Amino acid sequence: MTTSPPKEDPTTLQPRVDVTVSAEVYDLTKLFPVSVAAVAGKPFAGLGVDNQVAQTNALNKAGAETAKMLVDILRSKGIRWGQLNTKKET
Repeated sequence: MTTSPPKEDPTTLQPRVDVTVSAEVYDLTKLFPVSVAAVAGKPFAGLGVDNQVAQTNALNKAGAETAKMLVDILRSKGIRWGQLNTKKET
């Protein structure tokens, strides 16, 4: 996650912070890690009454939305929690 320096939003005239997110989920059950879901370069923005609030809002929005996107990708592939972190007894 990277954040931009605060700047004034031209529409609202409030402080605005932009956040760019890259995240990846790996399947570690194999000998070599395999990427099973990824989000790269997704931009988010947050506004606030001051710079700190704008940054907090941007980070919260970026984290929540990225998590939802990763879950959606995993669901679309039929991967559920427990499938990536459980070893089957033989």
